[in-house]
Amino acid sequence: MATYNGAEFIAASLDSVLGQTSPAEEVIVVDDGSTDDTAALVDAYSDSVTVIHQHNQGAPAAFNRAIAAARGDYVALAADDDIWEAQKLELQREILAGDPDVDILVGHMVVFGWVTGEFRRPPGRGRLDRDTLRRAQFEGSCLAAPTALIRRGLFGRVGGFRDDLPAEDYEFWLRALRHGAAFHYDPRPVVRYRQHEGNQSKREWLMHETHYDVLRDYARDIDDRELVRRVLARNRLIVARHRLAAGQREPARRAFGASVRHRPTLKAAMWAVLLHDRLSARAALAGRRMWARRPRRGTQTQANSETAVV
Repeated sequence: MATYNGAEFIAASLDSVLGQTSPAEEVIVVDDGSTDDTAALVDAYSDSVTVIHQHNQGAPAAFNRAIAAARGDYVALAADDDIWEAQKLELQREILAGDPDVDILVGHMVVFGWVTGEFRRPPGRGRLDRDTLRRAQFEGSCLAAPTALIRRGLFGRVGGFRDDLPAEDYEFWLRALRHGAAFHYDPRPVVRYRQHEGNQSKREWLMHETHYDVLRDYARDIDDRELVRRVLARNRLIVARHRLAAGQREPARRAFGASVRHRPTLKAAMWAVLLHDRLSARAALAGRRMWARRPRRGTQTQANSETAVV
């Protein structure tokens, strides 16, 4: 478990991890330089939890440090604000007994709090076809990191989480697929993902910005060029709309233009032209207001876009 200023929810999360019907062999919490009461709260669990304190380096670096300190053959990722179902590890141990060669095991995740819904499911169940999974993951995250059980030796083969990304798990799954990792999906819900103000504010925006570089890095692994163009164009269109809503006219214009270059659409082309014209400030402002008033999308989509950065 990696935590930073997680005092509000971390006790409930730790209790759910420690309350498993088939307990973990060890529980490691890395406090990533918290400035609230997190350090004192996790230290109170020191009889049953290994606690590591470090200067703030970000969640990927904190997870990497916890994984390096682990001794088991598999490591389970836990967030400081989620709730594990009591049988999570029991169910996952049963699956490993029947499929001992799996490298990454993920389960299903439901969302509660500000938004309710379910995380997007990968294609298929049981041992997953790598090519099909690669296409689905490239199109949008379908592997719920808070449910994951990962063979510890896999990190030696493919490397740890990149610490320069806020959506480090999304890149890690694509990298693991590139290296031939075996994935298994169990459709039973094992984690409840909590959506709240602290994990919702600016992360979706940052996720789309950083996903673009990841998508371009792994585009060569996808044999469907139309899928690649569509995903890259959609990413730039989403970023452009966020930029426009924030009043960032020139970055919005560039993002709209990039969307058109990947896959031309009338809407993106129109905005690229309008924002290029000096006389279009009023139109840009109208677009900003239109986007700000845009109705919230369904809970399924909201849950998917947010949980992609867990």
